[in-house]
Amino acid sequence: MKILFIGNGTIGENNALTGSDTRFLEVAKAWRRKGHEIHLLASASGCRMCKKFGLDFTPHIFSVSFRPNRIGIILFVLKTLLLPLPKSLRGFKPDIVYSNNEMLFDIFPALKLKLKYRKKIKWAVVVHWLPPVPWKRKQSTLLNSTLFFINERMSFWLANFFADILLPVSKSTEKRMREVGANMKKACVVECGANCLEIGDITENVKGKKYDAVYLKRLQAVKGIFDLIDIWEKVVKLRPDANLLIIGDGIGSESERAKKMVEEKRLEKNIEFAGPITDTRTKFSKLAESKIFILPSYEENWAIVVGEAMAAGIPVLAYDLPELVGVWEDNFIQIPLGDKDYFAQKILEILNSPNEVDRISREALDFVKKYDWSLVTEKEINIVLKNWK
Repeated sequence: MKILFIGNGTIGENNALTGSDTRFLEVAKAWRRKGHEIHLLASASGCRMCKKFGLDFTPHIFSVSFRPNRIGIILFVLKTLLLPLPKSLRGFKPDIVYSNNEMLFDIFPALKLKLKYRKKIKWAVVVHWLPPVPWKRKQSTLLNSTLFFINERMSFWLANFFADILLPVSKSTEKRMREVGANMKKACVVECGANCLEIGDITENVKGKKYDAVYLKRLQAVKGIFDLIDIWEKVVKLRPDANLLIIGDGIGSESERAKKMVEEKRLEKNIEFAGPITDTRTKFSKLAESKIFILPSYEENWAIVVGEAMAAGIPVLAYDLPELVGVWEDNFIQIPLGDKDYFAQKILEILNSPNEVDRISREALDFVKKYDWSLVTEKEINIVLKNWK
């Protein structure tokens, strides 16, 4: 079959993979291994990035650039609505169109194809997260929250009415879909995962710990970057040589704000900014070189990085978001949301208890194996094929 993935949100090879990028790459590679023909609609840089990460596909270039800021995203969404599809897609009829997430820039192109071919194609949409009502995005402005909410709801309802298959990536997302009145006959829960064997092969060669802790996410307020720096300041007061590695890049000015905050708190010797790391071996080695993984995020669904940290053999400390608890259960150390004092206290307790670190790491590693990508993608392919017939 011919499967067209819509990946307009894949920014490019100069940025680290997001969770949704990682997910669709693993799913697409699994389809390809089964002999299906993979096509991808994305920017030129996004296509280059996917090639770099080993996906064999036919590219269809959306020539408009994506800028990860408020105005850039609004303009990009409008262009995906108003501009025609690439010439390479004219006359091309895929068997399955697969929107990598529920954002408008991945919904509009798929909707155009669905309206053109109707029942001749199947359209699947991965639903990562739906904001509740009433809602203000934590650690963000009211304007940004409102724009995000409008984007999410518009795109979701277009998918709900026109798509053939809705793929919520967790039971919490499925529950939210049910609460907003989605057509649950179209919904099948899928999962995210981690390359447990690959990560294990990389990390078994890592000798010794270089960092006390590591953070791997976007440098964004809703992902807890500013809480992270406050927390680490508290840790350093009681453990002056404690060092933290921050992996990732920011959106807009938040990255520079974070670095300035570190300077103002005089934590330059305790916090290292590594920037985005696109090389898989380097990324997982850095995880394994750290004693613990910390994620004071206010907004997550699955958090693939949590599974990757577990597969790398290190304990995870994160805020007790219901979405995270629903997936990872008691296999991470849960911190009350926003309690930075308690977060710092637990970090110090873990760092001072090497036997506890080993116990938590072993139990989490055993748990995460059920989310190996080979199992997750096989399940999803069977779901889509069942709906395709």
